[in-house]
Amino acid sequence: MLTAADISASLKPLLYTRMRLGDFDPPEMNPYWKIDKSVVLSPAHQELAVQAASMSFVLLKNTNRYLPIRKHLKSLAVS
Repeated sequence: MLTAADISASLKPLLYTRMRLGDFDPPEMNPYWKIDKSVVLSPAHQELAVQAASMSFVLLKNTNRYLPIRKHLKSLAVS
C-alpha cells in the first residue's frame, strides 16, 4: 500500500520540474510557448525522440523470482 508520504515524495520532483519549465505560468510569460510546432515536430527532433526511446529499454532478470513472470521466461524487456 502507498502512503501519503510515498505519493508526496514521488510528486515533488515532477511538480518542481514542471514549475521550472513554466507549465503553471500564463502562456505569455512562458518562453517555450513561443516555439513554433514546426520546430518541435521537425524530423530531427522526431529522430532524437525515437533514439531516446530506444535507449531507455531495460532488461529485467528475474533471478530471485520477485516478478510475476512465468518460470520458463528468463528475462523481460520493458519500455
